[in-house]
Amino acid sequence: DATIPFNKSFGIAGLSGSGKTTFCQTIGEESKKRLVSLLPKAEYQYLFPNIMETNFSAIKMEEMPLVLFLGKSSISSNPRSTIGTHTGVFTEVREKLAEVFNLSPEVFSFNNQLGWCTGCKGRGTTKNVECKKCKGKRYSEEIEQYEIDLLEKPHSISNINDLSVESILSLAKQLNISEEKQHILQNIINMNIGYLTLNRIMGTLSGGELTRLYLAEFMAVSENAVIIIDEISVGLDHETLLQILEEIKRLGCKNQIWLIDHSDTVLDTTDEQLFFGPGSGKYGGKIVKESPRPKSILWERNKEIPTEYYTFY
Repeated sequence: DATIPFNKSFGIAGLSGSGKTTFCQTIGEESKKRLVSLLPKAEYQYLFPNIMETNFSAIKMEEMPLVLFLGKSSISSNPRSTIGTHTGVFTEVREKLAEVFNLSPEVFSFNNQLGWCTGCKGRGTTKNVECKKCKGKRYSEEIEQYEIDLLEKPHSISNINDLSVESILSLAKQLNISEEKQHILQNIINMNIGYLTLNRIMGTLSGGELTRLYLAEFMAVSENAVIIIDEISVGLDHETLLQILEEIKRLGCKNQIWLIDHSDTVLDTTDEQLFFGPGSGKYGGKIVKESPRPKSILWERNKEIPTEYYTFY
């Protein structure tokens, strides 16, 4: 048995395959199950049948808060799900254009037949090839004619969709972007992914980009939760990693942070560490007192020069 205090951040460490991620996923799933079970039984049995499957390894957990697990889960391949639609920023952009032209916001949605290109039905592609009719813009020619002046030139809804998060934030006042959404956009920039555009399909994001996008959203709204982040260091250079860890510390002011990682840079930022081992696979799955990682073997630097070993012509 293990007791984990609420007021400390944790680094989850151990050999690959020792059970770190499985342990955290189990906690996350059990938290979702307990949250969903607050709904009437008739509703959760119909809406969330998979979540309600019993996990006997987690059933004895007590005093569990809301747990959010950010791992290498499968990303939606739905081409209609973009950063703009996912964050809700795109909804506010559509409302701005609808107000200017006295139309319904649905007209400016590529998920609605009122505005989508009839060739690709708003996907921008047909059989993974750019739509020849709209050239990937997703909208009909009629909708493309509605333009507003931004950055000293006319912009249609598809032009706005092509703008980066950084550009959208700079135009927040002109586009009537709410403070809540501005907060999310600023967090995305702080996470070093402000280069992403509103029309970037969620399924094309790398694991690191997706995790940082979710973090940016959680930072805007989350309080009193346990947020578990799986291998935030993957794909990041040292300087960027340090910057992201500083942002995660801000998130930890109102939440408890668990960081699953092999990087000492990441683990050293936490208050305490939990080690899994003693080995991998069937030899792992237990919480151990000390890190099971082999100690580094140091060798004296070879001071010989290459020409003493090789002949160059």
